Amino acid sequence: MPLAKASSVTTEGQPDGWAPPHQWFAQASPGGVTRLVVSTHADALGPVFAALVRALEPPLAVRYVQLTHRQSETQHEHTARPSWVAIELPPDRVLAAFAAAETLLYRDGRHQTWVRGALGDQLILDELGLIYVYPDDPALRDALTAADVPQGQAQTMLERDYVRVALHAGADEQETGLIAGLGLQRLAE
Repeated sequence: MPLAKASSVTTEGQPDGWAPPHQWFAQASPGGVTRLVVSTHADALGPVFAALVRALEPPLAVRYVQLTHRQSETQHEHTARPSWVAIELPPDRVLAAFAAAETLLYRDGRHQTWVRGALGDQLILDELGLIYVYPDDPALRDALTAADVPQGQAQTMLERDYVRVALHAGADEQETGLIAGLGLQRLAE
């Protein structure tokens, strides 16, 4: 099985054999907006995320939020998470940068990656490998259908009792490359 951003584990930290379902479903977000929640297998995460990015109206904005600094093993407080952003990006540049950083984006749980389209629709790839799609838009549902992700509502990684997030040393260089490659600028804290 390919490496995943996160895996379900026992209380002892050993894999419990559970695998995330390949599905999407609509959900009311905490703010009351209907969003789509996408769960998929580790090997499908990159292609599904790329299909959704392609469905956004350009130009795009990208925000990279670091939750954990892998080298210092520091987990950032919610209010002090380093964040980088770039706007007015063409989709081809974004997708090329994402392809060059695929271990970081799709196999490492140190971050969240946000992509926003010109019409305000937004994707959030979280540290557990879930994708949140705002708002619930027919074009984004069509992109999921075209990517062969069925609608369903089985348990996702978010509902698992014990989860281990993967941090890969090999992704450190990709993190630096993604920030430089997209010209992401650090936001003031």
